[in-house]
Amino acid sequence: MPESVARRELLRGLLAAGRDEEVARAVAQDPSLVPDIFRLLYHPDAVLRHRAAAVLGEAARRHADRARSLLERLTWARNDESGNHCPGAAAAIAEVALGGPAEAEGFVRTLFGEIVVFGESEENVSDLPEVLWAAGRLARAFPEAVGAAQPTLLRLLSHADPVVRALSARALIRLNSPIPPGTLKTLLADTEEVEYVECGYPVRRTIRDLVLHETLAPCCAGGTCRPGQ
Repeated sequence: MPESVARRELLRGLLAAGRDEEVARAVAQDPSLVPDIFRLLYHPDAVLRHRAAAVLGEAARRHADRARSLLERLTWARNDESGNHCPGAAAAIAEVALGGPAEAEGFVRTLFGEIVVFGESEENVSDLPEVLWAAGRLARAFPEAVGAAQPTLLRLLSHADPVVRALSARALIRLNSPIPPGTLKTLLADTEEVEYVECGYPVRRTIRDLVLHETLAPCCAGGTCRPGQ
């Protein structure tokens, strides 16, 4: 097995075991590991992708001079015209942006600009659930950039996909955006279950429970936690 593949498998195993901090320290000490973590953003396991994204965010915090190049590469990976779409790119953009680099605002606006024009064609955002997840993650840190998508987020509360409805509600609540009473009543009666990732751990809730949780005991809105623990 080539050394690069073996190294990537070792990192994957550590992240799968929840040893994120250990991996983050290794990457901070050896930035040459960043490409290996980047490749894990393409992994089919959503939890693993989110953990890899968090490690990249920590790397950007510890090496602010590399944040811009990371954001550029992640933005390109989301819009790769070759069709090799990176499903973990939106989450990684969010994590790197939370590290506070001055140039992050522009990348965040680019990410959510696609949601703003989403109403014109649903094909505009191929990774819509991932972008909506990032909207909730960044809502409090970048309220203006995320808030520009508020009208579309409100419309998506009635989307056919329950994950889209759930993550739109999560983002709006974290924006402190008013949800029309009739729509809120519908959400609180929505017992369809959705699964998503929060702070690197899988979460399964009904949309009703998600709305109540985000309203009463918000999680991972710019900080860290372990859902359900």
